Amino acid sequence: MAENITVPTHIGVIPDGNRRWAQARGLPSIKGHEKGFEIFQPIAEKAFDLGVKVFSAWGFSTENWKRTQE
Repeated sequence: MAENITVPTHIGVIPDGNRRWAQARGLPSIKGHEKGFEIFQPIAEKAFDLGVKVFSAWGFSTENWKRTQE
């Protein structure tokens, strides 16, 4: 890692594409969400290791209300 970097205090993430990832692999949507969470955890942990104080994730939008319960 480069020296003298500025680490942000707060990082926000908007996950996108979990359903498409699953569909492209012939998997149910829930598998895409599980994979997204699996990847999300180490990213958040690394951010905290680097000194980020707050890590936010937007996990639900009004568009989700229109989707199937699955």
